[in-house]
Amino acid sequence: MTRGAGGVRKIIILFFSFLVTATAMAGESSAPKADHDAKKATIESGINYNANGQYKEAIAEFNKVIEMDEKNADAYNYRGYSYILAGDFDKAIADYTKAIDLEPLYADAYYNRGMVYDMQKSEHEKAIYDFTKAIQLKPEFGEAYLSRGSAYAKSGKYDSAMADYNKAIGIDPENGDAYYNRAVSYYNNGEYDNAWADVKKAQDLGCEIHPIFIKNLKKASGRIQ
Repeated sequence: MTRGAGGVRKIIILFFSFLVTATAMAGESSAPKADHDAKKATIESGINYNANGQYKEAIAEFNKVIEMDEKNADAYNYRGYSYILAGDFDKAIADYTKAIDLEPLYADAYYNRGMVYDMQKSEHEKAIYDFTKAIQLKPEFGEAYLSRGSAYAKSGKYDSAMADYNKAIGIDPENGDAYYNRAVSYYNNGEYDNAWADVKKAQDLGCEIHPIFIKNLKKASGRIQ
């Protein structure tokens, strides 16, 4: 009788021990998911603030994520855009560089840093390097070809620019900006009929052409359109 009672007691203790262990394991497994969900929700909140031009609020959100996880490359990448909105291009470059350091295969971070180098810093060779890296990592990255073409054109490498615009159009035939940029390259090469054809295509796709370019093209080509 005593042995039986002891056996029952032992079973109860073992069962209780199992429940405690199982509960602890469940807590451990749910903790990473809750942490992941919290970071994801905060990043999405920051993205929404960026979309509304509320860069201060966005930076605060991405800072929260970085405090939770200092190796979160997405938080640095998106905060980089917030700094662009704030006009702090050096901090934007620093954040994109940090994102790349954390994730060397982060094509979008290379592209974003290249845009700052090209559009804000006029450091076109650095931009070309970053756009090239983005293309190597994401071969069908049409916007990277378009942006690299623009950087090539600003560097006087018009043949390379034309090749990139052709590639961008091949990837996305509905990209009006690619036709517009290629029209400018045709204009620079004295290929005015091709320039007019690309202007029309760009306009058909809803791309607004700068009036000064149209004026110069009319004068150079000797035709109305």
